[in-house]
Amino acid sequence: MAIKHGRRPHTNNFLGVAVYQYASGNRSREQFYMVACMGSFWLAYSLLQVSTAVSGTAEIGVLSLAAGLFLVGVVAGLRWRERRRSDTENDVIGF
Repeated sequence: MAIKHGRRPHTNNFLGVAVYQYASGNRSREQFYMVACMGSFWLAYSLLQVSTAVSGTAEIGVLSLAAGLFLVGVVAGLRWRERRRSDTENDVIGF
């Protein structure tokens, strides 16, 4: 599978751009939560892959960071779902 432009996008770029766009008003809260959810899960998975290469205190730190990012992803996903559900209900009711 060929990658166009010669490089793969990085998750931290997606999250950084999403934060900047949300703060500047160019991205909706629903889109921000969705990107934060997926990006956090992606970073957590990547850190779990890295944790196999380190040992000792560094491994504990990497695993703790991955667990924290996983929880951030869960919270962002729940907020995205709640926000999406409330928007759908408002559309049905007609507000």
